[in-house]
Amino acid sequence: MTTPGYVSITLIDNGGTNVSVPGQSVQLHIGCSSGGTVGQMYSTRQTSTLKTSAGYGPGPEQAANSIAVGGTVIFTKVAPSAKGTANAVVAGSGNTGATVMTLTLDGTNGCFDTYYLIVQCTTAGTIGTSASIKISLDAGRNYTPSIALGVATTYVIPNTGITLNFTAATIALGDTFSTSTTEPLWTDGELQSALNAFAASPYGTAGIGLAVIAGKAAGTDATAVSGYLVTLAAANQPVYTDCLMHARDASPAVSPWGGTAETESAWMSSIETSFSAVSSADGQVSVSAGHYNMQSNYYTLLGMTPRFRRPASFSLCARAITDPPNRSWGRVQDGSLPWIIIDPVNDPLDGFIYHNEATTPGLGNATQRFMALTTRAYLGGYYLLAPYTMAPTGSQYFLRPYAAVANVARAIAFQVGQTELNEDVRIIAKTGALDPRDAGSFQSAINNALNAGMTQQGMVTSASGVVDTTSSVQATNNVNVAIQLVQKTIVLSVAITIQYSIPLQ
Repeated sequence: MTTPGYVSITLIDNGGTNVSVPGQSVQLHIGCSSGGTVGQMYSTRQTSTLKTSAGYGPGPEQAANSIAVGGTVIFTKVAPSAKGTANAVVAGSGNTGATVMTLTLDGTNGCFDTYYLIVQCTTAGTIGTSASIKISLDAGRNYTPSIALGVATTYVIPNTGITLNFTAATIALGDTFSTSTTEPLWTDGELQSALNAFAASPYGTAGIGLAVIAGKAAGTDATAVSGYLVTLAAANQPVYTDCLMHARDASPAVSPWGGTAETESAWMSSIETSFSAVSSADGQVSVSAGHYNMQSNYYTLLGMTPRFRRPASFSLCARAITDPPNRSWGRVQDGSLPWIIIDPVNDPLDGFIYHNEATTPGLGNATQRFMALTTRAYLGGYYLLAPYTMAPTGSQYFLRPYAAVANVARAIAFQVGQTELNEDVRIIAKTGALDPRDAGSFQSAINNALNAGMTQQGMVTSASGVVDTTSSVQATNNVNVAIQLVQKTIVLSVAITIQYSIPLQ
């Protein structure tokens, strides 16, 4: 039922007005960070401003990828309900020194992010007298220059929440110490608070292209966020947006990372089970599956830029900045996804899983509905296989472009409908229906806006609105409008037949 004084929009899933449309280059990023204030909106196009405002962690790291391709991000911090943790330090099997290394973590956030930490001695000596080390945060893919400890027995790794502690004993050239850390994580209630804070802020009254959540999600989290977005879209001042989340990574090797050495098949089965019950109405939520090595656009350590292990969503959010709503993020003509670095020599041997639908299919399909990546023959890099949403099976919004384009239509329809509120209109005597003259004027405004904002922009094949002239406006004080969209279709496969022609005998 429409609330008096407002406009309601119902999105049906059946298998010259000045309006604005959601800006694809504007994204809401939600995540944990070492700095900033919970619930505050930080809008910027500069990573330097983001660092000053929000500090470090998965949230700002993710947002920086969108900034790097020209996007404007609205970042909001969520409280770390669970602090970042560290596994036990593992000394190298060939160590000959006597020192023991332990970690101390930041008291508020714990470890700021997920790191695969290796500390290696570059100058032998005695800790507390003289020795030098180098540090890797990305499982040895990149190291800092040599760091002289001098008389110190501790070293604070900048902007990580990690302090290295050494016992005052000898350390030998090449000695190593390794461990992995986990990033802080939110709760669903904290995500809801962040979305509500955004909706209540001045930014919530303008359209955005996408909301992106940093932090490993389970199926229950995707269901909760979908519900929050439904509530926001049903509000008297609605926020129409879709959301990108990511599933957890496979657990790494037992030693030295402290994982369980989870197999790819076990990991796939686990997340399939976790997300099987998700039913995101109107396709508001998409979930990526798979983690890859990505060059950081945000963090440097003594001149070294790490290649952190990141979910595919960290790259997809950057592609979303440059693509119109109707375009699949997997469009081959747009090239491979940004920031993912492939090392064909070392990647297969490093103990991590790099999911590839071309070789291990099973996640990027209409049943499992993950946004999963694939390599493509004759091309380098990774590509999105298909832009699935977590919409229920059979929904028209099973692909993200269909859901995103529908959100544009919602925004346009709402704005045009709002211009009619409190308008005095003529009615037909006896029936109380809207006079065709006023109905025609309203209908023209809607169709002009749909044509300018959608059809002419290539978002849909066509769009048209019809204002009801049969229902009694006098009895209800409500005007009904029906909008029909003829969507553009995403090509997911191509079938080619090749044969020899038989020459005439």
